[in-house]
Amino acid sequence: MEARPKVKISWNGTDRFLEVSGWLLLLFWWVLIIITFNRLPETIPSHFDLSGMPDDYSSKWTIFLLPTLASFIYIGLTILNRFPHKFNYISAITTANAKRQYTFATRMIRFLKWGIVLLFGFISYQTVQIALGKETGIGGWIVPFLIAGSLIFMVVTVFHSVRKVPSDN
Repeated sequence: MEARPKVKISWNGTDRFLEVSGWLLLLFWWVLIIITFNRLPETIPSHFDLSGMPDDYSSKWTIFLLPTLASFIYIGLTILNRFPHKFNYISAITTANAKRQYTFATRMIRFLKWGIVLLFGFISYQTVQIALGKETGIGGWIVPFLIAGSLIFMVVTVFHSVRKVPSDN
């Protein structure tokens, strides 16, 4: 296999926003869970049906599961994002298109990280609200939103990856 070019990727305002707000969101969710933990009942919702209603309950300690998982995913993807030349790409990577492809790929991972933290944080927040009797469910809109969001993310990623621009030639 031919070695791909290593290119320094510059961050723009979007990249900085996604990184800083992603870390802040992650910190916010952890603080929220820690602050509310002692007020939670011994059992809290741990699973939701397609309409967003709780259909299974577990120990209140499970409230730490999603923030922990989000933290590992976020940190893992942050480390992975340092090596865009190791990613799999639909199009061949050349010296002409490497910077554009790497920039887009790393930005998409930043959007993915941000979305994961936002989603897991929202579910954790709603779980706390339900456990405290302030809400009855997480909302029936979440599943269609996730499906639509995932499809849009994939279509944009594939379209951008195969698109040729004059500077790629």
